[in-house]
Amino acid sequence: HAIIQCLEPISTVGLTMDDVPALKDKVQNIMELAYKELSKEVLNALPQDYPLAKQD
Repeated sequence: HAIIQCLEPISTVGLTMDDVPALKDKVQNIMELAYKELSKEVLNALPQDYPLAKQD
């Protein structure tokens, strides 16, 4: 099984190569937050005694 989540598009209109580092950081932060939220949802759906169901 695979779980996917499509995030909102991020506009790059008007950006230049100088904006790449900030854009990279923005995308990484958005994806990390989405990953953590999705992981919580998946872990909460698992039985308590499931080996990987422990949350930090």
